[in-house]
Amino acid sequence: MRHRLTSAGERAYADGAGIVEGVLSETIGQLSEQERSTLFALLVKAANGADVG
Repeated sequence: MRHRLTSAGERAYADGAGIVEGVLSETIGQLSEQERSTLFALLVKAANGADVG
């Protein structure tokens, strides 16, 4: 079985992606590359409950 979005679903997805991009740009976009890397590692650690290394 293959799943697909309807035309309305594709529009909603595109609208939502634009909103998410704006939020990320205004928040995480303020961080340096090193800070984003650290944040990502911490989020992975929190999500997995494991050492990131």
